[in-house]
Amino acid sequence: MGIVHDAFLWHLQTEQADHDRAWQEAHRHHLAVSDLGHCVRKAYLRLRKSQETRPHDDYVLSLMRDGNVYQDDTARALAAWYGSQVHWDKDDPALCVGDDKWLGHMDFLVNAPAGPVIIEHKATNPDNFKNRSRLPYPFHCYQLAGYGVLRQKMGFPPAQLLLYYRSWGHWAEIELFSNECGISWEGEFDGECRDGMIETPVMSKMAAFEQWWDSKELPPRYETPLVAPFTCTKTDRHGVVRPGCLYFGVCWPEVQESEDGALDVSPWKQV
Repeated sequence: MGIVHDAFLWHLQTEQADHDRAWQEAHRHHLAVSDLGHCVRKAYLRLRKSQETRPHDDYVLSLMRDGNVYQDDTARALAAWYGSQVHWDKDDPALCVGDDKWLGHMDFLVNAPAGPVIIEHKATNPDNFKNRSRLPYPFHCYQLAGYGVLRQKMGFPPAQLLLYYRSWGHWAEIELFSNECGISWEGEFDGECRDGMIETPVMSKMAAFEQWWDSKELPPRYETPLVAPFTCTKTDRHGVVRPGCLYFGVCWPEVQESEDGALDVSPWKQV
């Protein structure tokens, strides 16, 4: 009997289904800025409306919901602090950016006296603060930098780019500096200052996506389903490999899957 949890899972699944329908409708003719730094093939399959073979499980849906809760909490704090200077409502058109190929939705926009500030909000696992090399994730940086590029294309002045991470007992606020050489960043992680560099510029990433989309050809799959985190597969703390992509079965139909969802990836572990 799950008096509470069954209701919670039903709500998660229903809410996510409604969100997915609305998101797909809005992006049916456009590349999504949030795809930047991720798999080009996945973005192509989405735009071609390929059948999803691996929907998000309840665990992933719960994590996504937790992220929304954190973001809503931060939105209330920004609204209380900045008042009418901040755009935070999801239906606010000021948060939309795009052109004939791209479409995106910023989390927050602050019209500060020194100039506009775009804020991308991410909730993350506390373990990411223990491993110093994990944050910021490159795809989060590309997403935020992509918003900046598109907003300037729309005729707005350059904006300060802030990436804000929240987790249980942890926080990080990181400023990005995007140019033709790449993306440099500096910020505070629980009060500790760090900096770093991502060498591939966001314009190169955007051009790669546009090239495949314009060619109307399906991009090749990775050489192995174990290529990198947040791509084809995910590995749990016990070393069990499971599908990590909505289109895993489209790209890797030959991979055997057990009843509990574990994958037989032994052929690729030998590579």
